[in-house]
Amino acid sequence: MDIVHSLLIIAVVSICTIFLRAVPFLIFGGKREVPKTVSYLGRTLPPAIMAVLVVYCLKDISLLEGNHGIPELISVLLVVILHSWKKNILLSIGLGTACYMALIQLVF
Repeated sequence: MDIVHSLLIIAVVSICTIFLRAVPFLIFGGKREVPKTVSYLGRTLPPAIMAVLVVYCLKDISLLEGNHGIPELISVLLVVILHSWKKNILLSIGLGTACYMALIQLVF
């Protein structure tokens, strides 16, 4: 019973994911021109979402107690330097996260 329930949940989630990923191709596929609003959102939303995530991740840093945000500062600087140098989001975020985790687990 539990296995069947779990498999049904996985199936429903998989079908919903595939459907949601196919919808843009169904709506904007073919030779139709993408609306200007959608193009604008495609250009502006990724940087805006990244800015919100950075603010969210750094909002609870206390500069007056503990390690004073040193691991966060080092990791953010690493991400900025790597992204400026390599222009690879996966590399910069991945190594920044690994750096932060190593700093909080091993050093601070």
